[in-house]
Amino acid sequence: GLIGSTEWGEREADRLTRYAVAYVNQDMPAFGTTFSAAASPTLAALMRDVTAAVLQPGDTGSVLSAWRTQSRDSVPPVGDLTGGSDFSVFYNHLGIASVHFGFGGPMGVYHSAYDTPAFAERFSDPGYRSHRAAATLSALLVARLANADVVPFDYAAWGRKVAAFVQQARSRAGTRADEVGLATLARAADAV
Repeated sequence: GLIGSTEWGEREADRLTRYAVAYVNQDMPAFGTTFSAAASPTLAALMRDVTAAVLQPGDTGSVLSAWRTQSRDSVPPVGDLTGGSDFSVFYNHLGIASVHFGFGGPMGVYHSAYDTPAFAERFSDPGYRSHRAAATLSALLVARLANADVVPFDYAAWGRKVAAFVQQARSRAGTRADEVGLATLARAADAV
């Protein structure tokens, strides 16, 4: 129910909005070897950058290289932060840039009696290679965010995403787009 993260985020909202740079979410980070990520548009490029420096579990190439191969795209997709996870209070309510990533694969034991270290050791991540890669990615991501003279956010990506959302809303609104103020919103998005 996300009660813990939501209550903590609400209690610490003033401090978080003043001092937090980003939120790095790790929920199921290592249940296979297939990498995926979702993030605020401002963090997508940084997420791709750090994957270039980490070895793909069980491989000799980088996570980025494997991610490109699996997505069949030289710029692998970083998804939108949707659904419910502990990032929700930080991203959706407090407006803090957030990222969620991990290595997945076939499973079905999450939050069950079989979601144990023994399952990870025997089936989902023998040798803890995906765990090691996820931890290394987290460390690099946090280090880049914490030690940068200028926080490495891609605001142009954010502007493009906002403009795309506005266009999508205008398409859905059809002839009523101007009635609900979407023309004004579109002009503001274009100015970003």
